[in-house]
Amino acid sequence: MREESHPPIIGQQGYPGDHAIAFCTDRNYWPHVATAIRSLLIQSHAPLPDIYVFYEREDQQWMGKLNKLARAHKQTIYFRKFGLELIENADTKNRFGPAAYFRIHLPELLEKYSYLLYLDSDLIAASDFTSIFSQQPTGSTCIAARPNFKDESFYHNQRLGRPLDMPYFNSGVLLIDAVRWRKRNCTEGIMSILRDSADMCIYPDQDALNFFFQGHFHALPHAYNVTRRFYEKLDFLPDYNDPEEEQILEDAAKAPILLHYTSTSKPWHLHNKHPLKHQYRYLRGRFHWYPYALGISIAESLLELRQNAQEAARSFIQKSKSDMATNTKKFVFLCRPSGSLGRLRLRPSFEDRLARESSSSLKTLSAMGIYRLVNDHDEVMFIGCGNISDGVNKAVGKG
Repeated sequence: MREESHPPIIGQQGYPGDHAIAFCTDRNYWPHVATAIRSLLIQSHAPLPDIYVFYEREDQQWMGKLNKLARAHKQTIYFRKFGLELIENADTKNRFGPAAYFRIHLPELLEKYSYLLYLDSDLIAASDFTSIFSQQPTGSTCIAARPNFKDESFYHNQRLGRPLDMPYFNSGVLLIDAVRWRKRNCTEGIMSILRDSADMCIYPDQDALNFFFQGHFHALPHAYNVTRRFYEKLDFLPDYNDPEEEQILEDAAKAPILLHYTSTSKPWHLHNKHPLKHQYRYLRGRFHWYPYALGISIAESLLELRQNAQEAARSFIQKSKSDMATNTKKFVFLCRPSGSLGRLRLRPSFEDRLARESSSSLKTLSAMGIYRLVNDHDEVMFIGCGNISDGVNKAVGKG
């Protein structure tokens, strides 16, 4: 591990020197780390401890934005490149990537600190979060985390072969007693679980942390880690109902402190349905001019749109091919390489060709990455990615 050349920014006053906040990011999550840090700075009513960002690959543009933000708030932010040799024996070829393992090494890498607050990059502070530092682990525990609800813990324990009533926590927000962690050599113990039980750990770091601590952790109030579960009913157990937990869920959802955007659909995706996605988008948008001022990632949204279109097309094709070429209003929705959206009414010859559903036109469309949809009004729509004029010419046989 080497220290990033960016100098520390304006020393911090008025906060215990043995506390720190840490984020870990891969090369794709820099914008979201920056958005999370902006939310912490805006929402806090007191000076914050030192903030560290451990990264897999540096991004000078976003580091510069964070430096500027830190100066404005008289905050200290340090950038550190994470040494991948520390996790070389772990299975990092999953959807979580190497950054998911970085948090396990934080107490060893930041050895001058007694307490560390680790935060996932896909969360924001919805209100002043600094009271979390009063939730320090007590007794023999060295970690504080938000426990899952009983049905979700049952599900995770069942697949992991643990006692079904053992508490299971979400690892997106962790308050760590780093001194006790180092004395117990927790890092090596957790990494050994990842090496020996990689196939069992679907959520690698989270499963390994829960395996290691075996239910011995300080339970954070639920408002410090409000996930998708609080706004969308997820059935981990059929007909499960616990009025007490439902009330806890409802109260935390109404007044979240740390809002954690779990699941594969994120608020920076165009079609994300999270009821509080606007809070992320507002914070993200303050880093950009239009169109990024919307807080939406154009590239990721287009990929999501294309994937959704593929799934919808497959579904309709399986139902009935004849339903794909009925009735009047037909449009092409394509995207230029620059990212600007275009809309073009199809030429009559193109419509006729599609109505006949000749195999050649279908193959041409498929090769172009254009997929057909039918809406509730029996209108045929086409979604794809490419240059509008070139795409239409190719599809009608003129390119």
